[in-house]
Amino acid sequence: MKCSFFGQCGSCVLYQYSYDEQFELKANEIRDSFEEFDIREFELFKTTDGYFRNRVEFKIWHEKDENISFAMRSLNDSKAYIQIDSCAIANIHINSMMQKIIPLIQGNKILRERLFGLDFLSSTDGEILISLLYHKAIDLEWEKEARKLKNILGCDIIGRSRGKKIVIDRDFVNEKIKIYNDEYVFCHIENSFTQPNGDINQKIISFLFDNTKDSDHDLLELYCGMGNLTIPLAKNFNRVLAIEVSKSSIASAKTNIKANNINNIEFARMSAEEFAQAMDKKRVFNRLSGIELDSYNFKSVLVDPPRSGLDSESLELVKRFEKILYISCNPNTLKENLRELLKTHEIKNAALFDQFAYTPHLEMGVILERC
Repeated sequence: MKCSFFGQCGSCVLYQYSYDEQFELKANEIRDSFEEFDIREFELFKTTDGYFRNRVEFKIWHEKDENISFAMRSLNDSKAYIQIDSCAIANIHINSMMQKIIPLIQGNKILRERLFGLDFLSSTDGEILISLLYHKAIDLEWEKEARKLKNILGCDIIGRSRGKKIVIDRDFVNEKIKIYNDEYVFCHIENSFTQPNGDINQKIISFLFDNTKDSDHDLLELYCGMGNLTIPLAKNFNRVLAIEVSKSSIASAKTNIKANNINNIEFARMSAEEFAQAMDKKRVFNRLSGIELDSYNFKSVLVDPPRSGLDSESLELVKRFEKILYISCNPNTLKENLRELLKTHEIKNAALFDQFAYTPHLEMGVILERC
């Protein structure tokens, strides 16, 4: 990957290495860090060398002459910004839109004034949603100008100021994911969590899919989000019960199962800790009304927890299952969790996913089975 801002922009800190070099450097660090677990081999999943992010956020830099530009934090000074006009890790659709939008906003006082941020959300095949963030109130006059901008660019626009959101005309993009012969569509809503790297997201799902083929039982999923992993994996199980604490994510997940005509998934809005209490019949939750927990034949559990990993109560819950599918965005907390999980289970497969190339970050996947 080539970028004019390597060594200046704080986004890519491993810029001095080729893609293959920096990936091998990160993989070797993980191998060394996880040596205590005697993992014989990791499956390695690289991303494309550049133009892989479907979601990016930029600051807007204002000059005294009313010119504006995109800006990112400086690599050498975390309090400073550098001005940029492209981003080699953002997908090609976003880069194309970056070139078009700045002159249009710059020449429009209503859209330009007190604009401090601009976020892009894109699908892999080019649907784009642009959010304009302001330190001022936005009103009908702003909406009129924003609609003109939408018509010129051919994408949807959102305006955000304190306590106000104006949508022109949609607040989502539709992402398509193909897993072998099946294609799935997902509604990715602005300002909600979505996987930023479509290529790696597909590889994570495929890894899980390959490790759960022909499962003759039911799956429990914790931290299911909007059903990104849930929906493709449902094909491999009799039934799936997916748990998520976020109300908006559950709403998106239910929309996505309808869009994909999936009928063997139930969703429940609750935390992993609450679900453990429900499983043990310590508490009764109205949010589980209509869901017969005793009717499920759970043998596998899928977890994709936040960076903090699994808490002690959730760890005890997942240890009950014969098979544990663990996707981790933080190898350090995964390592802590594995020390507990390996008291009852053993590692059958492990993988590394390069979600954020040119950064020190790698994500991991681990498949465990009861000893």
